[in-house]
Amino acid sequence: MTTIKPLTKRQREVYEFLVGYIRDNKFAPTYLEVGAAIGASSLATVASHINRLVASGYIAKTTYHARGIALLMVGECCPVCGHVDREKGLAQCEDSR
Repeated sequence: MTTIKPLTKRQREVYEFLVGYIRDNKFAPTYLEVGAAIGASSLATVASHINRLVASGYIAKTTYHARGIALLMVGECCPVCGHVDREKGLAQCEDSR
Protein backbone atom coordinates (compact mmCIF):
# COMPACT_ATOMS: atom_id res chain seq x y z
CA MET A 1 0.00 0.00 0.00
CA THR A 2 1.28 3.46 -0.94
CA THR A 3 0.67 6.59 1.12
CA ILE A 4 0.20 9.98 -0.47
CA LYS A 5 -0.15 13.32 1.28
CA PRO A 6 -3.55 13.56 3.01
CA LEU A 7 -5.88 16.38 2.05
CA THR A 8 -6.79 19.29 4.25
CA LYS A 9 -10.46 19.72 5.19
CA ARG A 10 -10.93 22.37 2.47
CA GLN A 11 -9.13 20.32 -0.19
CA ARG A 12 -11.31 17.35 0.74
CA GLU A 13 -14.42 19.55 0.27
CA VAL A 14 -13.25 20.52 -3.21
CA TYR A 15 -12.35 16.93 -4.09
CA GLU A 16 -15.68 15.55 -2.87
CA PHE A 17 -17.55 18.25 -4.80
CA LEU A 18 -15.60 17.34 -7.95
CA VAL A 19 -16.33 13.63 -7.51
CA GLY A 20 -20.05 14.23 -7.03
CA TYR A 21 -20.35 16.77 -9.83
CA ILE A 22 -18.50 14.61 -12.35
CA ARG A 23 -20.46 11.52 -11.29
CA ASP A 24 -23.79 13.34 -11.72
CA ASN A 25 -23.02 15.37 -14.86
CA LYS A 26 -20.39 13.28 -16.68
CA PHE A 27 -18.20 16.40 -17.07
CA ALA A 28 -16.20 18.63 -14.75
CA PRO A 29 -17.48 21.86 -13.17
CA THR A 30 -16.12 25.31 -13.94
CA TYR A 31 -14.00 27.10 -11.36
CA LEU A 32 -16.99 29.40 -10.74
CA GLU A 33 -19.17 26.39 -9.93
CA VAL A 34 -16.53 24.97 -7.59
CA GLY A 35 -16.19 28.34 -5.87
CA ALA A 36 -19.93 28.68 -5.40
CA ALA A 37 -20.19 25.15 -3.99
CA ILE A 38 -17.46 25.62 -1.39
CA GLY A 39 -18.05 29.29 -0.65
CA ALA A 40 -14.68 30.43 -1.98
CA SER A 41 -14.08 34.16 -2.09
CA SER A 42 -12.18 34.20 -5.38
CA LEU A 43 -11.23 32.13 -8.41
CA ALA A 44 -7.60 32.30 -7.27
CA THR A 45 -8.60 30.38 -4.15
CA VAL A 46 -10.31 27.73 -6.27
CA ALA A 47 -7.30 27.53 -8.59
CA SER A 48 -5.02 27.07 -5.58
CA HIS A 49 -7.08 24.15 -4.27
CA ILE A 50 -7.27 22.58 -7.74
CA ASN A 51 -3.51 22.93 -8.20
CA ARG A 52 -2.86 21.27 -4.84
CA LEU A 53 -5.14 18.37 -5.79
CA VAL A 54 -3.17 18.02 -9.04
CA ALA A 55 0.16 18.11 -7.19
CA SER A 56 -1.12 15.49 -4.73
CA GLY A 57 -2.18 13.15 -7.55
CA TYR A 58 -5.92 13.20 -6.91
CA ILE A 59 -6.88 14.91 -10.18
CA ALA A 60 -5.36 15.92 -13.51
CA LYS A 61 -5.95 19.07 -15.54
CA THR A 62 -6.08 19.26 -19.31
CA THR A 63 -4.42 22.42 -20.59
CA TYR A 64 -6.45 24.68 -22.88
CA HIS A 65 -9.75 22.82 -22.38
CA ALA A 66 -12.80 24.18 -20.61
CA ARG A 67 -13.80 21.95 -17.71
CA GLY A 68 -10.52 20.07 -18.14
CA ILE A 69 -10.43 18.24 -14.81
CA ALA A 70 -10.13 14.45 -14.60
CA LEU A 71 -10.35 12.35 -11.43
CA LEU A 72 -7.45 9.98 -10.82
CA MET A 73 -8.13 8.41 -7.43
CA VAL A 74 -11.86 7.67 -7.14
CA GLY A 75 -12.40 4.51 -5.12
CA GLU A 76 -8.69 3.97 -4.65
CA CYS A 77 -7.62 6.65 -2.21
CA CYS A 78 -8.67 7.95 1.15
CA PRO A 79 -8.63 11.77 1.17
CA VAL A 80 -8.65 11.67 4.97
CA CYS A 81 -5.48 9.69 5.61
CA GLY A 82 -3.92 9.45 2.13
CA HIS A 83 -3.76 5.65 1.92
CA VAL A 84 -4.00 4.14 -1.53
CA ASP A 85 -4.96 0.50 -1.88
CA ARG A 86 -5.88 -0.54 -5.40
CA GLU A 87 -7.22 -3.91 -4.23
CA LYS A 88 -9.36 -2.84 -1.26
CA GLY A 89 -10.39 0.69 -2.21
CA LEU A 90 -11.56 3.55 -0.02
CA ALA A 91 -14.29 1.65 1.81
CA GLN A 92 -11.69 -0.56 3.51
CA CYS A 93 -9.68 2.33 4.95
CA GLU A 94 -10.02 2.45 8.74
CA ASP A 95 -9.52 6.24 8.88
CA SER A 96 -12.30 7.00 6.38
CA ARG A 97 -15.09 5.78 8.68
